[in-house]
Parts: sequence; C-alpha cells; structure tokens
Amino acid sequence: MVHSRITQLVLFCLISCGALAQSTTRTDSAAEQTTTKAANGKTNLLVVPWLPKMFNGSSDVTKDINTATGQTYAQIQEVLRKGMCDQFKKTFSAGYNVTTLLDDTVKMKVDLMYTYNVTTTEYISINAPLNPAPAPKKDVKNAAVATTTGIKNGELQVQQAEGEKFMNTVILSPNLLDHLKKIYNCEYVVFLNQLDLQNDLGTDPYNTQQNTDYKRSAVLHWTIFSTKTGNRVAMGRTKGLFSNTINTPKKIIDGAFATVSKAVYDKFTLALTPKK
Repeated sequence: MVHSRITQLVLFCLISCGALAQSTTRTDSAAEQTTTKAANGKTNLLVVPWLPKMFNGSSDVTKDINTATGQTYAQIQEVLRKGMCDQFKKTFSAGYNVTTLLDDTVKMKVDLMYTYNVTTTEYISINAPLNPAPAPKKDVKNAAVATTTGIKNGELQVQQAEGEKFMNTVILSPNLLDHLKKIYNCEYVVFLNQLDLQNDLGTDPYNTQQNTDYKRSAVLHWTIFSTKTGNRVAMGRTKGLFSNTINTPKKIIDGAFATVSKAVYDKFTLALTPKK
C-alpha cells in the first residue's frame, strides 16, 4: 500500500514538472524568441526601419514603379521599407541573430512608436567623429565673433560646415537602448534613417542628352549603436545602383538593396575588428 502511494506521488511530480516546463519555454513574444535564438552562440541585433516620411523617392522613379505595378506612393514606400529590413535580416544573419521592428507589426508597434518618439535625425558630415566629446563651454561673445560671416537683413550669418553629409540618428532618451536591450536582448541596434531613391545621371543630372538607358541609385543613411556602451559603432550613407528599366520593388530589393546591406555589414564588421 505504502509502495503504491509512493509510486503515485512520483508520477504526480513528474507530470507537474512536465507541465511547468511547457509553460516556461513558450516563445510567444519577440523578446523570448530572440533570447532563445541566442543559444546558438550568435549575438542579437535589432533593426529599426526609417519613419515613412524619411523616404525620399524621386517622382521619376516612383512614377515608373507605379506604372509597372499599379502601387500608390504610400504602397511603394512601405514595400521598400519592409524590403530593406528583410535584406538586412538576410545579410546580417551570417553573423547575428537579427530581429527587425517590422517582423511583427502588432506586437512591436509600441516599441517602434516609442523609438520614433525618443529619437530625432540630423544631417552631419560623413567624416564626423562617431562619439564626439562634449564641446567645451566658450564665451558667447567670442564664439559669435569666431563664426560670424557677416550681417545680412539684420540677422547674424554663421558659416556652415562643408563636406558630404548624411542623415544621422540622435537618441534623445538615455533609456532607449536599455529598453531595447531588455526587450530584445540585443547588443546592437541598426537604425535605418532615410532612403533616397533617385536618378543617377552623373555629369548630366537633368538628362539633357535624353538618354533612355541610365542608372538610378538607392542611398541608405544609417547609424549603428551598441546597447552596452550607448555609443555609435558605425554610421554613414551607402549607395546601390540599378537600371532605370528595373521598375518593380522586388527587383530593386533583390539587387540594389542587397548591395547596400552587404556594404553596411562589411563596414560594421570592420568597425568591430580590433585595431592592431
């Protein structure tokens, strides 16, 4: 009798433990899925897509895509936005577990909106330091004299920095990277800041020669942060070219976007390579 009761007790404990294990290993949320994938030894990385308004599509390009596909400007923007995220996921998956904030638009919408609300963008030189030291305080009067180029229409004219620029992400909240790290267990966050889709006619930007076969460019502005240090680890603008005869988003994504994502990946991995 005693032996029978002990056997029943052992079976009950085994069944209970089994039920408990099932409930604690569910991967319903994106964060849980990301944490589980980290068991493969790869570092987790999160991709944040650009705001829809940060799509800078030439009317020539979008008109041709509309003619070929029937898609509206908003539809074109959205399929290209998702397509760039998918290409980054495909490329960066060679060395990382990649999650994008468009993977699950229902569950991730709050995090995406929060990210947009506590970040902004600004044009800076592509040669600007990744993490500049805070500028020392200067006497306002002397600083004005040093940068003044003259008075025009009663307003102080200040000299502008020269050189090629790109659209950079600026994080306004010190809590953002910690929040994303906690939710997605990510070590790096890739911000896709802006996409320019333009004709690339070189020395004849207005196509005065009426060429019918020419190149177009997809230029991505991007910034990558480390969630451990809060610092930028890489940033810039990267171009991919495609023919003006290619007017379906899929072909642009599979071609020019793939080129862009590969170039960004190479620059990122180079930035992480220890300097000798």
